[in-house]
Amino acid sequence: MIKTEIVISGAGIAGLLTALKLGISGLDVVLIETKKLEAEDNPVNDGRTSALMMPALVFLRSLGIWQNIEDEACPLKIMRIIDGDVESCFEAEEAGLEYFSCNIPNNILRSALINALKKCKSVKILDETGLWDFEEKSDHMLVRLSDDQEIFTKLLIAADGKNSQIRDIAGIKAIKTGYKQNAITCLINHSKSHENISTEFHKPGGPFTLVPCRGNQSSVVWCEKTSDAEELMKLKKSDFVQALQDMTHNILGEITLETSPQSWPLNGMVSRKITAHRIALIAEAAHTLHPIGAQGLNLSILDIDVLCGLIIKQKSLGLDVGALNMLKEYKALRRNDIYVRFAGVTGMCSLTSKKSKGVQRLRQAGLRLMNKSEFMRKKVMRIGLGVKNLPSKASQLS
Repeated sequence: MIKTEIVISGAGIAGLLTALKLGISGLDVVLIETKKLEAEDNPVNDGRTSALMMPALVFLRSLGIWQNIEDEACPLKIMRIIDGDVESCFEAEEAGLEYFSCNIPNNILRSALINALKKCKSVKILDETGLWDFEEKSDHMLVRLSDDQEIFTKLLIAADGKNSQIRDIAGIKAIKTGYKQNAITCLINHSKSHENISTEFHKPGGPFTLVPCRGNQSSVVWCEKTSDAEELMKLKKSDFVQALQDMTHNILGEITLETSPQSWPLNGMVSRKITAHRIALIAEAAHTLHPIGAQGLNLSILDIDVLCGLIIKQKSLGLDVGALNMLKEYKALRRNDIYVRFAGVTGMCSLTSKKSKGVQRLRQAGLRLMNKSEFMRKKVMRIGLGVKNLPSKASQLS
């Protein structure tokens, strides 16, 4: 029998972040993962990146790993939206920031987290095993693993993704929606500088986004109707590159592929509950969002920051880290934000993907209003960054 304060199921980026935050704060943590947990020796950008906004960057700095990934992160200083012949730009400088966010390759962030965790003595990693079942007790949780190990814990954190086994075993229902789109991602080289501008084209099949990376490279997130995306993935390399070239309207000059394209279906999900008896759901176990607006991992880090803060507070007061009152507070602090952002992203996806000329004119009118109204631009910036007030200077990120 293993005894610990916290069990985290799932070692994706969300599970790794949670384990590291709790571990460096002095809690005893067991992290379980079905796959072998190893950091890449020389991780490179494979095209899967995350644009992390201000609150997420502050959280990364609190973990002490920012200096290990900063050289690979690309700051995004301007967010540009193009809808037909109408263009609207949101500049970080106008918001009192040096940059809005930093685009970070997922595998580089993941490797940095694994390396940091392996140096954290209060975190025990059990990889190549998985959660089999759990039994609820009044003052603890008994977690059983697929290799017959048993863990006595005060709190079980579900970081096991959109098909969460913990959510299913606990009988927690979820609201699901299909976007009828696939996302295609890849890393491209281009002859012109991106000038730290992230560009999102709105089109009937879904948004097409160019996110700056270090050097003259950008990450592509191309959302397209499922049938059209499947046809695009069948193209010869030269034809696919030409299709990309056409989509960019040559704003980045000549394009070449750095990585092969990857594709997967896009589905949305929000859990009806994010807590149960001695259980807390975080990240994609609680919500899965469309990539428009880059809210996914940013929303997950807000979950993690709030939950870890509450757990650390309980620990400092000598209280039960899996107590009902703590879980109620986590639910109160996160549930509404999750629902509002899920509804907002789903609505935005629907609005930007409509073929209707009337809807397009409405979108374009909205962009023109943004161009004329500083108040509206700053309001949109606050919502996108996930903050109530814009800081006066970027040094507040440090």
